[in-house]
Amino acid sequence: MAAAESLKNAVNYTPVLFSEQMKVELRNAVARALQGKESPKEALDNAVKACDRLLQQQG
Repeated sequence: MAAAESLKNAVNYTPVLFSEQMKVELRNAVARALQGKESPKEALDNAVKACDRLLQQQG
């Protein structure tokens, strides 16, 4: 019952749409950060921008 009670305040953070292209962008961003080509923040910020562009194209 405790688990059922906790669902009342649950938030679903699952993305509505996360395409294969977006997965590639995220993987590439992580790779750039691990290689030291970008800071982790820069890499993720750039991945978000790329995914936002993809969303606009799709829709």
